[in-house]
Amino acid sequence: MQAKVLSVYDEGATEDTQLIGAKGLSVLLEVDGQRTLFDTGLRGRYLLNNMEQLDIDPASLDRVVLSHGHRDHTGGLNALLSARDEPLDVFLPQGCLRAAGGRLSGLLDRGMPRIAERNLAKSRVREVSEWIGLSESLSLSSPVPGDVTEMVMVLRSAQGPVVICGCCHAGVEVVLSHVKAHSGSNPRALIGGTHLRKAGKERVAELSGALDREFGSPALYVNHCTGMGGIMKLRTNLGLSAVRDFYAGTGLEFEV
Repeated sequence: MQAKVLSVYDEGATEDTQLIGAKGLSVLLEVDGQRTLFDTGLRGRYLLNNMEQLDIDPASLDRVVLSHGHRDHTGGLNALLSARDEPLDVFLPQGCLRAAGGRLSGLLDRGMPRIAERNLAKSRVREVSEWIGLSESLSLSSPVPGDVTEMVMVLRSAQGPVVICGCCHAGVEVVLSHVKAHSGSNPRALIGGTHLRKAGKERVAELSGALDREFGSPALYVNHCTGMGGIMKLRTNLGLSAVRDFYAGTGLEFEV
């Protein structure tokens, strides 16, 4: 069986399409007969445009996962909820959400917009404090140790864990160690943002060495906060074939 991973929202977009490239990240994962949207980008109208262009009906989603509380990952949530008739499970790491007035306000860290009053009945907020399974092949991590409360989504592929991340604020090595400690095996691939936009050559060289020594050289499909500078530095160290762009409209498949 094949799992499909599709970039829905990113600073870059594939050529000759009506997809909008803008700050933020959103990834669709289809596996086990279910659709999971990981993060929602910054702008709701851009998210909905890209979903329409990619033939993703908001009503077809089984759940949305918010990796952390920064607005460029959560800003499209209200637009997504408004585009649906049925309630949607919203998974987020425990500690992001605060109570207000006896109900969940929807305020995450320093960037999550309040869930609009009209959408409260359309959202079933589920805080994640430990590893949980979403389906036979898909799981959410416990919050990754670090200053930013962030979690990742992990696909169990035939060749090893595939890690879908928002920003890797704690560092790529910390994120992969968190996954490896739980799964007992090296990650097959890392997909998403890596927070390397402003990283120097020494930092990227250090990471590149660790990927080889400690994690079995996973394939990298990177975008968002990796930045073009980070991508080019990674390619200098690891080679073009090991580091791929993951612009909006880019799709991947993994055997599960």
